[in-house]
Formats: sequence, structure tokens, C-alpha cells
Amino acid sequence: MIEQGVVEKLEAPFAFVRIIKNESCDGCTLCDTTNPGEEKILRVFNNAEAAKGDWVEINISPSSVIKTSLLLFIAPVVALIAGYIIGDVLDQYLSVPGNFMGILTGVLGVVLVMIGTRYYDTKNANSPSHIPNIARVFNPSS
Repeated sequence: MIEQGVVEKLEAPFAFVRIIKNESCDGCTLCDTTNPGEEKILRVFNNAEAAKGDWVEINISPSSVIKTSLLLFIAPVVALIAGYIIGDVLDQYLSVPGNFMGILTGVLGVVLVMIGTRYYDTKNANSPSHIPNIARVFNPSS
């Protein structure tokens, strides 16, 4: 996915680029914006040595968007269902009344996934595969 924006600030090795969210951003959570036309500042690798005020194209890896979406949306649901099933099996062996163990282990599964997601995000916060990069610097009038 390629986006265009203007470099607002530089902090080596990163650039902070102002982009405007458009329709192609639907379903992407990278910018944390919800409305098309909203501006957002993205931290990107400045591998093209762009200067403040330069127009740039940002390369956002589709695989990183897919991984992030799976991690944020699918993993908690899978953990909830798997946790409930495990708890339901434990219910039979422990003779706990109701669905208490299923609910407890389902919630525990979601909490563990959230902790794992936080750890993964913190560990990979500055990873080149985790952060978009500048594909090229260009002149918008040409």
C-alpha cells in the first residue's frame, strides 16, 4: 500500500509524515483514524533521506497490516473460544457447577493474548518490518 504525505519533522532515523486518510484505508488500523479526509502524522523510516517539507510516498507493507489485523481482531476471539472449551472440559473433571470454568478460562485466554500482543508490539516497535518506510521523495507539481 502506497500513501503520500508531507514530512513534518525529522528525528533520525525516523521522519514524521502528515498523511490524509482516504477510502483505500478502510479496515486499516495503522493511523487510528476513523473518518476519510482526516489528517494523521505517521512515524516512518527515513531511508530516502527526505527533508522537512518534502513530499514523499510511504510504503506500508500489506503483510504487516494483515498481521496486525489478525493479532488485534482474530486472536482474542480464538483465545476466548479455545479458553471456553478448555474450561468446559475442566468443568467435567472438577465438578464445578454452571459454566464458571469456561467463562473464567475464556476471559483468561483473552487477557493472555492482550498481554502477548502488548509484549510483541513493544518488542517490535522499532523493527523495520513493523514501521512503514519512505519509498521515494517527489515533487507534487510534476
